[in-house]
Amino acid sequence: MAHRAARQAHSTLGYERWKGIRMKLLRQLLVVGAIVAAPSIAAAQTPTQSDALTSCVVRSATQEDSVVLMRWLFIAISRHPDLPQNVRVGDAEGLAANREMGALVNRMLFEACEAETRAAVVAHGPEAAVEAVFGTLGEKAMTDLMGNSDVMASVI
Repeated sequence: MAHRAARQAHSTLGYERWKGIRMKLLRQLLVVGAIVAAPSIAAAQTPTQSDALTSCVVRSATQEDSVVLMRWLFIAISRHPDLPQNVRVGDAEGLAANREMGALVNRMLFEACEAETRAAVVAHGPEAAVEAVFGTLGEKAMTDLMGNSDVMASVI
């Protein structure tokens, strides 16, 4: 099913264009911390196809998905040159996190929320649909992780 959906998305958007969109998505996820800190833009808008997609992703995402997203972000952030060397994560872990994140993106867009993805892409374009989804997924991940008592104890 995932392969069929991916082939259809590739034929609809063109493989190279979709590949570029996925890479742009991964770069945009680096700023999810800023999105999480800001009030939700989607809540201020009238209901749209992107809202339906966002709702589907929130319903479909698990606590483990939140951990995958936050691990991927942590590894990406650890590459910043101003952070101490001992914070950096190795290339093998980075590659594994990239694979897990890619699998999460594909599962959400092409399996769990396939119909909603199609409708949002048609109505708003692929970039707007993806941005709406992963801003909300980032919020959910942050909420899930900040709900952990060990995390809360370290920030208080």
